[in-house]
Amino acid sequence: MERTITQDKTYKIRRGFRILLIVVAYGYLAYALLTFKHYGEFAAHFHSAGWKELFSFALAVLLFPLNISMESEKWRCLLSYLTSLSRKESQRQVYYGFIGALLTPDRLGDYPARASMLQEGVSKKKAVALGFAGSMVLAAVNIGLGVVALLICGIEFPSLERRQLILLSVILLVCFFAISCVMAFLSKCKSIQRIPKLPFRQQLQVVGWSALRYLVFCLQLYCLLRFAGAGLTIADSLVAIPIYYLVLTLLPALPAADPALRGGVGMMVFGAFSSNVPAAALATVLLWIINNLFPLIIGTFIVKNT
Repeated sequence: MERTITQDKTYKIRRGFRILLIVVAYGYLAYALLTFKHYGEFAAHFHSAGWKELFSFALAVLLFPLNISMESEKWRCLLSYLTSLSRKESQRQVYYGFIGALLTPDRLGDYPARASMLQEGVSKKKAVALGFAGSMVLAAVNIGLGVVALLICGIEFPSLERRQLILLSVILLVCFFAISCVMAFLSKCKSIQRIPKLPFRQQLQVVGWSALRYLVFCLQLYCLLRFAGAGLTIADSLVAIPIYYLVLTLLPALPAADPALRGGVGMMVFGAFSSNVPAAALATVLLWIINNLFPLIIGTFIVKNT
């Protein structure tokens, strides 16, 4: 009897915390949307857009569920060491993780929020550790492909202004410095060494799902750049988009400044390839709205049903 009462109190506390998390998340999102200053430009462009531009916008939105599905499969693969998750349950946890991610610097609350929805008996600490290991794989994909894009940029785009080439070179040096620091930290961090090691086959699957999700992110941004009229060619996009994600990966992010940060990085990177800098900023902010507003709404319904 006492155990039942204790479990009931624990359930109410957890549910109350989730509801509070939802309220705070919606408050933050409302602040981000209210401080967005380019609604007039977006409305004017949407009104004047042709069917090709509207198709690109619709495709970016439709790629969102695919993005979530790939992250869900990666989460299942990571947790296969600890428990067996159905695709439905894995997606529920991924959607709920977005709420925690939205409120914490560098999305650090993502995996603790997911782990809180795991069944009793599953190690939450190990689940969080595996989640962060998976995020490091995606970061490695971002950095690796971004560095390749930087090297190609220096060889294939000699027409870029000198200051832009200097800026990209500085970014490249920061990349190598950051990678060196991370590798040094990992080699000495005992907590990292205690992360459960997946079999080689699962490790390859995690890398594969991370690479595929990265590709979806790139396709979404390319579609929105076309919708906004940034004027980048396919060749430009193949270089500029990986560099954009590289810079975002290296920069520390705070929730309140995330939309502005993405818009500023978009203007800096895509401005080297396009004269329509506001369009590039608009595309990056729209991508943030699509990939954060939808998960928040869906995550809210998940909390109501748990």
